[in-house]
Amino acid sequence: MFFLKGTSIIEALVLIFVFSVAVLSFYSVFAVGAKYILNSKNKILAISLANQEMEKLRNLPYDQVAL
Repeated sequence: MFFLKGTSIIEALVLIFVFSVAVLSFYSVFAVGAKYILNSKNKILAISLANQEMEKLRNLPYDQVAL
């Protein structure tokens, strides 16, 4: 069998290109995921605050409820 003892510059460049594409794709997936997690967290917080205000209004007598 014939074994090569080194790699050519073209092989090294292809390896670097493939590795960088893989790293950038993983980074973009994590960045988008983090954005959606933050968006969901903000929505949950807004819903929680709205529910707290609704509970305060529900506990008031009917004649004291006003906008």
